[in-house]
Amino acid sequence: AVSPVRRFLQNYHLNDFGRGSEVSYERDFREKGYLHGRYNYLPEGYVLADETEYIGWQILVYRNADGDEIVCDTQRFREGRADIILNTENAVIEEVAVGNTEGMYLEMQNGDIALQWVTGKYVNSIFMPERLGKEELLRVAESRGP
Repeated sequence: AVSPVRRFLQNYHLNDFGRGSEVSYERDFREKGYLHGRYNYLPEGYVLADETEYIGWQILVYRNADGDEIVCDTQRFREGRADIILNTENAVIEEVAVGNTEGMYLEMQNGDIALQWVTGKYVNSIFMPERLGKEELLRVAESRGP
């Protein structure tokens, strides 16, 4: 399940733990990214429910009235690495465009879909229920702004 990930990424380190994988990217100094931001588009009924910030890391949780969550994670590369753990076991993985950037779309075994892409010095990840669909996930990702 990790071979499509290997093909997509450059300058990475991959640890395969059997039940999941850990991918660490190397820093790309050619572009500038941003950490603090919001998503200007969300599916109907979702509102910001929680925001957690650490040094170089931001997690935004958007929730609807039914308790369904969209989790948005942004990490700044530290010492040339960003530590992101994705369970790629039996996941369907596809390369997609997020604006002008390449991203990795995943349909995961737990019923969630995920999207991961790099903007300059930052790795962005979004996780949401599969029923919302790939197009909605891409629309949320492309709406990221300050």
